[in-house]
Amino acid sequence: MNNGINIAYILETESYIEERKNEMPRNVYEFIKQVCQDERKYLDLVKQWGERKGALKVPAPKGI
Repeated sequence: MNNGINIAYILETESYIEERKNEMPRNVYEFIKQVCQDERKYLDLVKQWGERKGALKVPAPKGI
């Protein structure tokens, strides 16, 4: 877990591509590696956004 968010799937993917790095085209390896990095950044951003004081609250729809 990273900051209360389960990142096991990212760790598993990173481990898998590192083990098979030489069995796949370099551009595929680099792409998957970049996706994992982007996913980590996204999860960190979501966590930071959720912890902000006065987080965005969507009002209930009118007429319901």
